[in-house]
Amino acid sequence: MAGLSVNHRIEREQLTGGDHIYAHTALYAYSHHAIYDDKGFVIHHPCRTGLPTVERISLVEFLDVHNCRLYKYGVNGAKEKVAVSGTVCKYSRNDCRNSLDLARWFAAHPDVFGRYDASSWNCEHFATFCCTTWLTVAALEDALAEGKLTRQYLLGNSHAWSGQTQKALPHLRAAARVASSPLAFVVDTVTSHLP
Repeated sequence: MAGLSVNHRIEREQLTGGDHIYAHTALYAYSHHAIYDDKGFVIHHPCRTGLPTVERISLVEFLDVHNCRLYKYGVNGAKEKVAVSGTVCKYSRNDCRNSLDLARWFAAHPDVFGRYDASSWNCEHFATFCCTTWLTVAALEDALAEGKLTRQYLLGNSHAWSGQTQKALPHLRAAARVASSPLAFVVDTVTSHLP
């Protein structure tokens, strides 16, 4: 089936510290992302809307009953366009050790990454940032000490900012509107096609 990321599946024994992993939820509605830590743990930005946190949990808890998949970097062109949202990024990734060091740093400073937001500051953003930034833990420490460690600072210091999430945003926004006001969604859809 085109677009499904079945080839991204990875066995737990094959994981390396710093890998960006994800698990699809029911019906591929969305994916949950994390950085694999050693010895069966992951570091993730959990879906607790409004709460600023990054935490370390067991891989078993993270995956629940879902398959573990490896997020792919450096995917361009047609492959990127047909990929399931939240499974690939066109930018290359940094060293796994740096990704893991950054994820561990954020877990030790759980409220620094900021509040979770499904469309603009989520688990995919967290994992993608850890894997594409050129910042080091020392640079984050300096920025924190200088009071300049903000979302804008993080955004400005990453090669990629979850390109596949951007592809899914129109669908997420439409789904949110349907959930909050079905009539408004129907009216907007119909009127947008009028001359």
